[in-house]
Amino acid sequence: MGAENFEWVVETAANFAIEKALANNGGDNLTWGEYVKQSAGK
Repeated sequence: MGAENFEWVVETAANFAIEKALANNGGDNLTWGEYVKQSAGK
């Protein structure tokens, strides 16, 4: 992947992360934490 594509990937991923964070409307998103707890308990 060249520099042009790398920059596009980073920019697109950042915009996607921001979009998802804003769509959360300030609510708690504990699903990842619950996943880790369940996985560690096995």
